[in-house]
Amino acid sequence: MEYTPVDLDGYGNAQGLYKMNPVKRAFRTAALVKGEHPFVLIVDDFQKDDQEHEYTWFANVPWKGSMEVVAEEEDSLILKHKEDAGGPFLLVKVLHAKGLKGIELNRNPNLLGKEALLSERVEISTGEVLAPD
Repeated sequence: MEYTPVDLDGYGNAQGLYKMNPVKRAFRTAALVKGEHPFVLIVDDFQKDDQEHEYTWFANVPWKGSMEVVAEEEDSLILKHKEDAGGPFLLVKVLHAKGLKGIELNRNPNLLGKEALLSERVEISTGEVLAPD
C-alpha cells in the first residue's frame, strides 16, 4: 500500500516523514463498543522491514501527574484519574505480541530532549523481533 503525503499544518513534512522512516507493513484496526460496559479495541499490525527490531507502542494519557496506576501485570495496566476515587478505569491489555518486554506508564516521556512534556504515556515494548504480530 502506498501512502499519499498530506500537509501537516506546520508540524512537519509528511513526505519527508515517510522517506525518513519507511515501513513494510502498517495497519490499524479500531472498534468502539458502546453500552453498559463500553470499550475500545485497537489492533496494530506493523513491520519495519525484513530485519529484527525493538518495537514500542505509545498512547498518550492526560496531564502529567493526574493518572494513577491501580493494577499492573506483565501484559496489562489499569489506570484512573487520581481525583476519581471510584473510577472510571482504563484497562490497557496486550492480547498478543511476540517478544513482549512489558507495559508501563512512562511519567516522563521526554525522548526528544526538549522541554518537559505536559502528558504521560502508556508504553508497550517488545524485544528484537521481525514483527510483533
